[in-house]
Amino acid sequence: MMMLPSGRLLLALLLLGFLAAAGQASQGGPRIASSDIRFAENAAHVSVRMDLDLNQSLVDALDGGMLVFFTHELEIVEPRLWGWGERELYRFLAQASVRRSDYGPGFEYRGFRSNLWRRAETLDEALAAMAVHELVLDDPLVLGTLRRLDAFVQNRIEVDLDKLPNPIKIELMTSADWLFSSPWTRLPN
Repeated sequence: MMMLPSGRLLLALLLLGFLAAAGQASQGGPRIASSDIRFAENAAHVSVRMDLDLNQSLVDALDGGMLVFFTHELEIVEPRLWGWGERELYRFLAQASVRRSDYGPGFEYRGFRSNLWRRAETLDEALAAMAVHELVLDDPLVLGTLRRLDAFVQNRIEVDLDKLPNPIKIELMTSADWLFSSPWTRLPN
């Protein structure tokens, strides 16, 4: 059977897309280093620490002084008895940012919960400080649902592309170097 030129082109583009996705999956990226959900009498305490293995484009941008924003999402969901998908019960959405320090060597970071700039000696130290520590969930509805076996907590972190400078947004059209995102990851209850 003879393929039309457009069919060959489509097949080649699909193959390139799969190869690019496989290459990105084999690289580092964000992943959960540790997570903990502890139940107290009237609350649950959630802590998540991520390993953020930045690609070279992001490291170069940070070394050049660019401010990079990260978005951390944490959801509590329960599966639906009918239909597809899950029902979202609680959503924690926070932003953190990292930049090269203007005052000597090192980096500055603004954490997920505070609005204060803090200093870190290395980039790894600044990225490690962006963990979620002891997020308190005290809503009785959410807490009761989370204690059931079918509800679960899922987590994701990514670079906020909307807050990048415009020249970088234009580069996004041709390069995947700035697409730094983790998949939704289910935390163990």
